[in-house]
Amino acid sequence: MSPQEPLPDVAPERTAAVQALADRLSSKSHIYHVFLSSMTLTRVCRGTVVSQLLLEPMHANSRGGIHGAVSATIIDFVTGLAIASWDLRESTGVSVDMHISYLSTARAGDTVEVEARAERVGGNLAVVTIRIAKVEADGGRTLVTLGTHTKQSFTYKIMAEDTPQPRINVSAAEARRLVHEILTGNGVPSPNAHIIAGCLVAADLRGVDTHGMNRIPSYMERIRQNVLDPAAEPAVTHVTPVVAHVDGHNGFGFVAAHRGMAAAVEAAKVYGIGMASVKHSNHFGMSAWAVQQALDADMMSLVFTNSSPALPAWGGREKLMGVSPIACGAPGKDASSDFILDMAPSVAARGKIYKAKRRGEKIPLDWALDSEGRPTDDPEAALGGVMLPMGGPKGSALSIMMDVFSGVLSGSAYAGHVTNPYDPSRPADVGHFLVAIKPDLFMSLDEFRGRMQYLYERVVGSQKMAGVDRIYFPGEIEQITQREREVKGIPLVQAEIDALNEEASRVSARPLQTM
Repeated sequence: MSPQEPLPDVAPERTAAVQALADRLSSKSHIYHVFLSSMTLTRVCRGTVVSQLLLEPMHANSRGGIHGAVSATIIDFVTGLAIASWDLRESTGVSVDMHISYLSTARAGDTVEVEARAERVGGNLAVVTIRIAKVEADGGRTLVTLGTHTKQSFTYKIMAEDTPQPRINVSAAEARRLVHEILTGNGVPSPNAHIIAGCLVAADLRGVDTHGMNRIPSYMERIRQNVLDPAAEPAVTHVTPVVAHVDGHNGFGFVAAHRGMAAAVEAAKVYGIGMASVKHSNHFGMSAWAVQQALDADMMSLVFTNSSPALPAWGGREKLMGVSPIACGAPGKDASSDFILDMAPSVAARGKIYKAKRRGEKIPLDWALDSEGRPTDDPEAALGGVMLPMGGPKGSALSIMMDVFSGVLSGSAYAGHVTNPYDPSRPADVGHFLVAIKPDLFMSLDEFRGRMQYLYERVVGSQKMAGVDRIYFPGEIEQITQREREVKGIPLVQAEIDALNEEASRVSARPLQTM
């Protein structure tokens, strides 16, 4: 391969800023420090960083060639430098996807040149391509490795833990208006946009901010990268009178799951129970909205989905199973005492870590491990490592159960092959499993509601442990939060508003109006 064309010279301050970031990353990571401390920058311009590294024996595999793990480490390291060179940001985001092609090799004593180019740096995602080439004696280059690295990027600085960002409230109606306009502006049919906006804002109202309208930028990026079809209409096939199979056709998961639950509810009205299995779908946000859809029809429900790898199998160390929520519901005496369970099989939902990252907050040490297997309170490090399952092997087993019912059964991706919703490189192929059950099969609906009320009263009225002021029924805290936010509004931080308004500006929608 002939030498690359020279890159344009740049201002010294850009090179200095990138070098400072490289030094900081190296000082904070033992892996970077050991393997890459001798790497030198040779050229920096906006969006592109070129560097060289003299390979040593520690960089080699058992056959003497550059180790694949070293190539991956180089790619991970220089990706951040390329993103930082774009706008001199101090934080370069967290990894969501990495693809590597090993084409040839280089050995100890060889010098490799690493060129990282930021192909796209947006408010939410950054995509960087990396070329690792051996520098030949005649000055030529022999390509060794090609890589593509996608990171969730953040254009604002991480704030100190003791300086939380102020909250700015937005009404639910205004939130639904903005989300609907962004969606329709990106090719989503208005009826489907109405469903999606309702589901997202319902999450915000219930206090599940991790699965609310802040997901819009990542969804829109998937549309722009042609890995999510905004206009797709799910196809519903009735396999038996009580079983439906829904093909989401790579459209929004909200729409496919909504159609699936509607089919299950209609079957349950006639036969007492209905089930829908959904394939080729996408992330559908907070599971509780589907539970509520069934409750609105006076139905009990089960709502399962699978998701992209985040949890190890118990005893493992690699991301394999998803943090797939388990949800179910049953009608109470009234809406305030409905039973709504929506929980992840991990100690905390992965979305809570993304939210902490967005808002510059730390996380509890028992939520996740970093890439070196150590407990961390840094959300960026947590997203680069693994989530921790709740209850050890029990949480791990529940995540496998979600994959069986949602992925294996439906014909969707499973066993670690579901694509992360923040990864715009390929379709997600998520699966869902939805069941609706008529609660008055064995007694009248009034009797069922009365029994649920007795259960509610027994739970919330049970003796409290020391330091506990009140015992809540599953879903009750979210119901209380919803009533409060319907009056006071949904709290956001400025960076979240900016990201939403950036999407609005792309389709000439009116910016978000705060209360």
